[in-house]
Amino acid sequence: MIIMSQFFDLQPEIQTALDNLRNCMDVCQREKRYSMTKLVWRPNYNSYTDVQIHAELCYAEALLMTALMTFLEDQNLLNLNGLRRPLAVLIMLAYQCYVEHIFGLGDGDMQCVDTCLDYGLSEHPDGAFFLLFLGRKKQLTGQINEAIEALKRCISVQNEWKQFHNICHWELLWCYAVQCDWINASKCADILRKQCKWSPAAYTYQYATFLYMIMVEHNRPELQAEISQLLRQVPDLRVRFAGKTVPAEKFAIVQSQRYFNHNNQLVLPAIEYMYIWNIFAVIGQSPHLLNPILERVQKYEQIEQTKLTQPDQPLDDYCRCLLLKGMCLRHLQQHSRLSTERIESSTYLIPKATLELGLNHLKFGSLAEARRWLDQAKTYSGYTLETIVHFRIHTAIRTINNQNKSQNLPENDHDDAASNKGGIRTIWSELSKRLTFSDQNVDDSFDAQTKF
Repeated sequence: MIIMSQFFDLQPEIQTALDNLRNCMDVCQREKRYSMTKLVWRPNYNSYTDVQIHAELCYAEALLMTALMTFLEDQNLLNLNGLRRPLAVLIMLAYQCYVEHIFGLGDGDMQCVDTCLDYGLSEHPDGAFFLLFLGRKKQLTGQINEAIEALKRCISVQNEWKQFHNICHWELLWCYAVQCDWINASKCADILRKQCKWSPAAYTYQYATFLYMIMVEHNRPELQAEISQLLRQVPDLRVRFAGKTVPAEKFAIVQSQRYFNHNNQLVLPAIEYMYIWNIFAVIGQSPHLLNPILERVQKYEQIEQTKLTQPDQPLDDYCRCLLLKGMCLRHLQQHSRLSTERIESSTYLIPKATLELGLNHLKFGSLAEARRWLDQAKTYSGYTLETIVHFRIHTAIRTINNQNKSQNLPENDHDDAASNKGGIRTIWSELSKRLTFSDQNVDDSFDAQTKF
């Protein structure tokens, strides 16, 4: 309880939680078996006593919790009757629902997610974490109204951790944003900037972008002064972790400065931020959500195109429109209309556009061309959000390498390759079954599939 509550609060008492974990590891160290052969050979745990095995397990769990700084339980903190299985399930849900979509290509294993959620909600129907992941899963599959319902229920089932509500408000924010409901999205962003201490600069910028969209689309010029005031605060709200600025805050600071350098104007700031957080992977499942966004992008593209005749006109905003238009068209399966026009900009737009071209060729199956564009994207450096771009490049190149290996198999091995297509995903799905079903219902075939 100390670990989780102070993790969300980011208060100095988090040191108390770390001290408790270190004490736990000290106790485990005294009971663990030590042997030099352990450095060379895999230990034979059959020869360990029950106490030694328990010490090894508890030590590993303490290390994990120290790294994650989280203690995952349901809404009343007491009802999980054993942490290990729910902890493993929640980690899998976090990976499939968040890591794959923020740092990967947005193709998490929904079969694994469904299996984990079936277990979690059957055991803990009012478990806040499982309701959060249910809302996230609905969001990822384009079921926005159902996602909103699940997230609101997640907020209502517990009041012990108010900070946990901020995660739900973050997801609700995107649910409203993909519906172009800027008013409700701005309400969620306002809550986050006032209550959440993670990234005040990013939340303030985000709130300002939604107000900007309201000002433009609802003809509310009186909001201009508030928007300017908010964006003027952004650089001073920067938070450093281990001496480093959060990438999202770097982006927010650069864009805030750009606002003042361009006569207090921005181009599609809320939609651009949706792209930064890979939200197009969500709306790509629902053309009825994507078409209104495409209409907005095309409107601004036409406006920016009329400025191209001016020799000293920067191309940033026009290129931004092209990038966002390309993302919309890709998810609408209109690949032939994607623009490959040269992008001339010193911001993140060039590496991002190069990455997206590589991903588009990967979708076509043109692996060599995809690799060429991805390698080109790797050559850029010194731009905002560089870390996220490199995560996605790495994931795409790994996908290409796996496909090349399967294509180079001998002829008699192709059937096996076809049957094992998506083998990693199969392992995720089978692992979720192993964790969520009783031991007697688990198929022994999983052991064979996971041997390396």
